[in-house]
Amino acid sequence: MKRFNTIKKYHNFLRYKRDFTEYSVKKVFSFEIFIHWLKSKLSRNQFLLLAGILVGLTAGMAGVLLKSLVSYIHYFITGKFHFTDQIFFYIVFPFLGIVLTTVIVILFFKGQDRKGIPAILYEIAQNSSHVSPIKMYSQIIQSAVTIGLGGSAGLESPIAVTGAAIGSNFAKTYKLDYRNRTLLLAAGATAGIAAAFNAPIAGVMFAFEILLTGVVFTDFIPLVVAAVCGSLLSKMILNEDVLFHFTARNEFNYGNLPFI
Repeated sequence: MKRFNTIKKYHNFLRYKRDFTEYSVKKVFSFEIFIHWLKSKLSRNQFLLLAGILVGLTAGMAGVLLKSLVSYIHYFITGKFHFTDQIFFYIVFPFLGIVLTTVIVILFFKGQDRKGIPAILYEIAQNSSHVSPIKMYSQIIQSAVTIGLGGSAGLESPIAVTGAAIGSNFAKTYKLDYRNRTLLLAAGATAGIAAAFNAPIAGVMFAFEILLTGVVFTDFIPLVVAAVCGSLLSKMILNEDVLFHFTARNEFNYGNLPFI
């Protein structure tokens, strides 16, 4: 009986794939059809949990890519070349990074690529949480060049924008409504921050404080799942050690509680 049900589900999927391919107005990949089929079979909470995993892994990979690019560019200019005058590191390279980033924005992104968290807040408030697909990679390129060459910038804003774009476009691909689209947008930003800084709790708090309001408990779960997936993927690939180590000078003694 169990084998019969498995075969039946498989045939249902093949029928769904055939109909979807026949009536679809654009070419889609097989995995997209499979996720569309799962969406039709799963409840809202179940699909959001699955979406949190997929968005978390994708945004986590974006975080790994950004950190790796920054590291490789910095290693290239400091390890491969030796300059007798250190002024190159502090003036020439940061200035060069700003110039290259400006050229990239003008030539490849037509000078219209907004940066920073305010751009995401604008998309949530004014554009129904629809983020341009370009932001899934534009911020990585620009930030890698700027930061890798010594520019005074950080990873938080670009990886948050990149993750938000990944979550928004995932929701758009599978035709989710504004509420779920905003939730996955926040999940992508959460996973990106968790992967970049190996800080899943900080990623979740960032989403609560900046991007989301009025979140119910069922919406909290995809955020946590996305953060854990992003952080775990970064840990597995980069294998980074803990940045700060803390040790207690004295062991905790609960007998001292009355004297606090």
